[in-house]
Parts: sequence; C-alpha cells; structure tokens
Amino acid sequence: MKVRIISLNGLLWQGEAKKVILPTKMGQISVLDNHFSLLSFLDKGKVIIEIADQEKKEFQVEKGFLKVNKNEVDLLI
Repeated sequence: MKVRIISLNGLLWQGEAKKVILPTKMGQISVLDNHFSLLSFLDKGKVIIEIADQEKKEFQVEKGFLKVNKNEVDLLI
C-alpha cells in the first residue's frame, strides 16, 4: 500500500509499506493491504511503517489525522 506522511512543512516521507501501526484516540491500530476506508484522529505516540521483513521507519507524532482509502494511507501531522 502507498503511504504518505505530510506536515505543514511538506512531504516528510512517501513509499510502499506492508503494514502501518498508528496511535489513534481509540487506541493503537494496524493498517494492512485492502483495509476498509477509515478517517481517524492520531494521538501522541509512535507511527511504525513496516517496509520489508526487517526494515521499518518510525516517526514520533504529537497529533494528526489519518485517512485510509483504496490501499493508500495519508497521515497529516
């Protein structure tokens, strides 16, 4: 799935991922391929993007917004 992390300063990261783990107001969630459409607020915590078997990217967030639609994940932080 395609993942984009966008801040007020512009695009922070973009790429393909196998899994994204996110802190939301309702608790931690995982997003995989073919996840249902979702809109949610992000909570303070760590976003973990699993790119390959042993490769991960991590971003610390204070708050933000999540949109999942048609194998695309957009994070506005």
